[in-house]
Amino acid sequence: LACGLALMILTGGPAAADGIGRQYYTRHAGVARGGMDALLAQGFYAERAAANERVAETLRAMPPPAFLAAMEASARLLSDSRAEPALGLPAADLRRLGNTLPIFVCNYYGDGEHDGMHTASTSRAVAAAAGASCELVISKDVQVWLPALAAFVGRVSAEVLAA
Repeated sequence: LACGLALMILTGGPAAADGIGRQYYTRHAGVARGGMDALLAQGFYAERAAANERVAETLRAMPPPAFLAAMEASARLLSDSRAEPALGLPAADLRRLGNTLPIFVCNYYGDGEHDGMHTASTSRAVAAAAGASCELVISKDVQVWLPALAAFVGRVSAEVLAA
């Protein structure tokens, strides 16, 4: 059971929805069309399989259509949430959570649009959707955001212990 929510360096917007979906999901789905051994020969999956033999065993046991469906569904989740405050975080869910949990939102890249994915505007949109109980910190300065995060965790922990 969650008693507080700390959301750090959130991702949002069309550039993130398209770029992340392609980088982590649809690109690998395309390779897997050639079979799971083709996927396991690719850098990311080859590295994981070399580090842990169960990765290769698990992927070889998975039918390529199931892998493709999972990758495409994951990319679709990102694409479908491109207009939400952050990827995978619908405004309605954030409002509901904000009414039941203390929420801390932090962008430690600081103010600005940066890479177009981890933007201050995304953090602001999430905080606005979560409502008045949400604490927002946007700062590159670790001396600002880390104590604010520690204070949030301390408050939430004290509330849990007092209950």
